[in-house]
Amino acid sequence: MTPSELKAEITRLNAPYRQGSPLVTDEFYDALVDELEALMPIDEFEAFLRTLTEETGDTKHDRIVGSLRKFKYGVLAPLERWLKRYITNRILTQPKIDGLTFMAVYREGRLYSGATKGDGNSGESITDKLMYILPQTIPSEKAIEVRGELTLTGDDHIALGFKNRRNGSVGLIRRDEINPAEIVCCKAFAFEYREMDSEVGQGLGRAEQLVMLESLGFTVAQHTMLDVTGMDVETLQELLADHLAESRKTAPFSMDGLVLCAPETRSEDAYLPVELVAWKKPLPAVATPVLDLEWSTSRGQLVKPVVLLQSVDIDGTTISRVTGHNALYIKNSGIGVGSTVTIIKGGDVIPKLEDVPVMVEPTLPTDCPSCGSPLEWKGVDLACTAEICSAATLKRVAHFVKNRGIEGASETSLENWGITDFATLLAWTPAEGYKSQQSFMDQLTARVFHASPVDIFTAMGCVGLADKNMDKIISFCGSLDAATALMHLTGLGDTPPLPAGIGIKMLNNARKTWMENLSLLANIVVDERYVGAPTLLNKEKLSGSLSGKSFLITGTLSSPRKSIESLIVAHGGKLASSVSKNLDFLIAGESAGSKLDKARQLGVTVIDEATLHSMIEASATEPEPPKEQVEPTTSNPEPVYKQVSLF
Repeated sequence: MTPSELKAEITRLNAPYRQGSPLVTDEFYDALVDELEALMPIDEFEAFLRTLTEETGDTKHDRIVGSLRKFKYGVLAPLERWLKRYITNRILTQPKIDGLTFMAVYREGRLYSGATKGDGNSGESITDKLMYILPQTIPSEKAIEVRGELTLTGDDHIALGFKNRRNGSVGLIRRDEINPAEIVCCKAFAFEYREMDSEVGQGLGRAEQLVMLESLGFTVAQHTMLDVTGMDVETLQELLADHLAESRKTAPFSMDGLVLCAPETRSEDAYLPVELVAWKKPLPAVATPVLDLEWSTSRGQLVKPVVLLQSVDIDGTTISRVTGHNALYIKNSGIGVGSTVTIIKGGDVIPKLEDVPVMVEPTLPTDCPSCGSPLEWKGVDLACTAEICSAATLKRVAHFVKNRGIEGASETSLENWGITDFATLLAWTPAEGYKSQQSFMDQLTARVFHASPVDIFTAMGCVGLADKNMDKIISFCGSLDAATALMHLTGLGDTPPLPAGIGIKMLNNARKTWMENLSLLANIVVDERYVGAPTLLNKEKLSGSLSGKSFLITGTLSSPRKSIESLIVAHGGKLASSVSKNLDFLIAGESAGSKLDKARQLGVTVIDEATLHSMIEASATEPEPPKEQVEPTTSNPEPVYKQVSLF
């Protein structure tokens, strides 16, 4: 991949990781970053790394909170250079806990404020959460800053319904409302102490900081001093590997490596510290028998395998299933009932197949597991030959409602409600007395029938084209009409200018679904319930009374919170995650908590639910532009060679 493509892919994968739901293993992600580093000047690379952070927040840090450089097992040169430059005879090792970084400030012996790491300059305020987790008072009157990691320990993530410890810690901290019984399950492990009246780079060394933190009542993870006098880098690497393996056996948290430094290392005011580094080695592979293969049909009618395993535990997570990638991989690897596979789990997140020490002759399906139609090979996959497969249409609807921000509508729920395709979605009405169904209808009204044609279209997705690339193509062309014309032109063999990162093959793969989606869009737009909204390209702003205004909800309202949020977004408003001086409106319901107090302190306008509806009604009385009609298209429309006005 080119540097631009690598940066785009790394950025795409970074956001889900920060939210606690990574899409790939740490090793895969790190490999992309390493590949990019080899292609870019160091200053440009470091500038890009600074963008790979959480969103900025309303709490400014006293200094830059940086991220660690990562050294990997088997790559000796960087470790050797660091060893020669910064280590005399001892290395302090600490566990690299896979959790959520926090920064806490204490003044006059009391917890004053706390925040996430954010972008390194400022983070999201989590003081209200830390009150339940950190010591509220300490035996010191100095103004100090404490840095550490929040994580769930033991099997608490299982009891709380999270898939792993990091996912659980991020989920609990990100919640708007606090459940004291759950939030106390988050444990804080402190690893850095700094007196705020001293210059960064002065004060206690790292080993002394850990002693000080323990004396003040903070929990400090087990750490070790290694004597490396005269040790060569190969020996050091094996020593670190053994130490990491032993630490993982007894640690109550998930570790994805070690943090290394000299014991006298002091705090650095840098995005990428040079004296403090992370050293990582993947968890060893674990062997387990294959119990069965589970096949399911995707949106693109490809039949994908999941390998069902005899349950094994890796670093606190029970693993019983893993992706089988595709049918050809299963066939060539000899994976089936009676085979044995080894699996690894990078970063305590996503398990993957590593090897197949015991192979069998696998039995591949011949018919679609959803509709029973015959299967045929399509590249590396088996594909359903039906013109319209029921599983594929259901997955397309589920993908659509998820992309429109509609919650509480899993594939199982949709199927139970009789929604299996877009036709049944538009014809569906909720059963009386079922709150979940009424909530779904409220969200559907706000997020679909009040949305712009382009937003509806891109939410449908295209087989063979990432959702973000649909936005990219439409923005590049200036309208959905022009983007459709581009689709036609490339289908005729023309090679017009294309957006960066978009190729002819990509458009060819997506063309059939693109045209189908135009027909589906037309059916939505001509529905009598459709109100519409301006088409926003390049994040233009709405002109309604909620336009550009930020809203946050606290307390209990008469309607479901998600329904209110959908209405806000549908009328041009933005949703905030916390109270700050930049918040425009706090919507306060019954039992409003600390957010209401903070909003009043900051002078934020506080409104009730009725006032919000009044604002929305006021915007609805403003003159509307004429609504342009969309004629339903056929599945095989005539080629378009110029921009035509469909929407």
